[in-house]
Amino acid sequence: MANPCQSIIDKIRALEREKSDLIRDIHDADEGGPVHKPPVHDPEFKELTRQITQETKKLNACLIKNASPVPMVLSVESLSSSDANDPGPFESDEPYVLVYVLNLPSLTNPTLPRPKVVLVGPLSEVDAGESHKAPANVLWGIDGVPRPIPKPEDIILLVALVENDFASAASVRTLVEVTMGAVLAVNLPSVGNRQEFVRRLRNGMEGAIQTAVKAGFPDRDDLIDSVKELRLGALDVAHAFHFGGTPLELSFKGDDSHYRVTFRLKRA
Repeated sequence: MANPCQSIIDKIRALEREKSDLIRDIHDADEGGPVHKPPVHDPEFKELTRQITQETKKLNACLIKNASPVPMVLSVESLSSSDANDPGPFESDEPYVLVYVLNLPSLTNPTLPRPKVVLVGPLSEVDAGESHKAPANVLWGIDGVPRPIPKPEDIILLVALVENDFASAASVRTLVEVTMGAVLAVNLPSVGNRQEFVRRLRNGMEGAIQTAVKAGFPDRDDLIDSVKELRLGALDVAHAFHFGGTPLELSFKGDDSHYRVTFRLKRA
């Protein structure tokens, strides 16, 4: 089926080509000036930028309007490291990802999957400057059945990145999931205020992880940065619907580590 927004996509591509041609022409006129530096003060360049911005807004609105609820799958796709927690020629990181998945309608609908903590990894021998494909995992569609996402704001995804040393990542996952059951129950009164509700769940998950990793001896696992929410939006779902899939990213920095976790939302 033809994309109903294709005419807008074609117009944006044409404007971007004009913009590239303009940069090249100005570069040639300057007898070898830096091609990579856009002529931001050139009136024609500014006008093309304005038109692209305007058409992009139209495109986003069109994509959202013409997206239909179809089964989707969300997974961790890869982990990339620019700095390592265990630097040196004889040591490598072994990071793992913990994702708490809560579908708010499941709180009142017993036929929906219960909240769950998903373990992705640990990945072995991850060094600075490397990108590693994540092992097979499913965050959304966790009961084995891909599901539509009619209201992205109903899905809460809390993500933690942990460096594995001596604790059992599987045991950490189990302990965090059990603890999050109690955290959820205590904080249900704030569910009507999504921002506050998520903040409390994030704090609870951080505490649960810090407690769970204490089992690692002689060296406990390290929580890298804080627990973060992967917030899905209507545009993310629309991109996955129209183009088959779309990437999402979170960055984790701390404890001498810097990681980028890439997710992919796609049509089932």
